[in-house]
Amino acid sequence: MKKNSKIILLCLIAAIFSIFASGCSAKESQSASSSTSSGSSKDGKEITVGFSFGMNLVKHWETEVKGAEMAAKDNGAKLVWKSADLNEQTQVADVENMVQTGVDALIVAPANSQGIVPTVNEVKGKGIPVLSVDIGVNGTDVKSHIASDNVKIGQMAADHLAKLIGGKGDIAIITWTTASATQDREKGFLDQLKKYPDIKVVASQNSDGDRNKALAITENIIQKHPKIDGIFGVNASAALGAYGATTAANIKVPIMSVDSDDDVLKAIKAGGNLKATIAQNPYEMGYQAVKAALAVLKGEKVEENIAIPVDLVTKENVGKIADREAAYLAKK
Repeated sequence: MKKNSKIILLCLIAAIFSIFASGCSAKESQSASSSTSSGSSKDGKEITVGFSFGMNLVKHWETEVKGAEMAAKDNGAKLVWKSADLNEQTQVADVENMVQTGVDALIVAPANSQGIVPTVNEVKGKGIPVLSVDIGVNGTDVKSHIASDNVKIGQMAADHLAKLIGGKGDIAIITWTTASATQDREKGFLDQLKKYPDIKVVASQNSDGDRNKALAITENIIQKHPKIDGIFGVNASAALGAYGATTAANIKVPIMSVDSDDDVLKAIKAGGNLKATIAQNPYEMGYQAVKAALAVLKGEKVEENIAIPVDLVTKENVGKIADREAAYLAKK
């Protein structure tokens, strides 16, 4: 009788243990399913999006990072980012480190649109989706490109500079030849100038996105063309370099810029040579890039190109744009 009692007791214990184990398993499964369906995790883990940009952390990119951070926060994901300070090899190393650390998706804004291609292909080969933002990748496909319409920016800049100089005169362009965005701006600018037969481009030089180099280039242009009528800088650094050189030389030359960095907006407000800029919306670019990356990870269809609107900024509306930029950076 005692032996039978022991057997019955052991069977009861085994049955209770089995029910308890099944309950735990069901709870774990439910928790994992709930996390995955929220769109902020992958296989029960927090999603991490990497963001590598090849430029310096000037206000434009600081604002873009802020937008990316807010999108990650709003969607329960994690963002890791690095600035390569205009160094192509640094950017390659940054991307490699992100992949090794473990990112689920990668967003890039290349220092060199062609040079980044082998690295992007390597990342894609590991099954990690790649998107580009602001500056494109030339030579391989990405899931989506989120940016302003840079050809349109060039066209808008040409029209306004033509207005500033009365539709005729000699002008110079301070370019940046290795970034797709600035290549497109230059193309749009030159195409639009065909509408103004009395405007002649007498100088066009590459600044590599460097303000000091743009200043030196402009000094040389002024020496060769002392009666230059206008200058187009394809980005903030190019325009600000030209602004510094023309101001130091004490000559009046209308300068057209792109981007809404603090120094650009201050110069426009001051009423000097830097007359206007085409302001992008870097916050929105960063936000939409992360949003698109998370959509890709969820298997959703994402547009190949996502265009972000731009604004012509002059002395009349510069305060409004400055307030917008400050509000973006103040977000928490």
